[in-house]
Amino acid sequence: MQIGILGAGRIGETLARAVDGGKVNARLVAIADQESARARKLVSSLKSSPPAVSIDRLVEVSDLVVEAASQAVVPLIVPLCLAQQKAWSCSAWVRC
Repeated sequence: MQIGILGAGRIGETLARAVDGGKVNARLVAIADQESARARKLVSSLKSSPPAVSIDRLVEVSDLVVEAASQAVVPLIVPLCLAQQKAWSCSAWVRC
């Protein structure tokens, strides 16, 4: 499974490191963040070096999009995932 992570903060970093470190049977294919510099910094610290991409590109290249950003992105990411028939997961504390 190819996973894309939306959000390069603490939660996104923890998830990215778990996938990158082989704790999850999946491939990390992209990371997106509203602050592209933060996404690039996280990407540069990972062994697999997935690209830092736009949200549209994240959805395009991922089988599963994991939202690890603010709940404000949910209304944006969910329609994109549905339109491209992609699986998505949002933070547990957000009503999805």
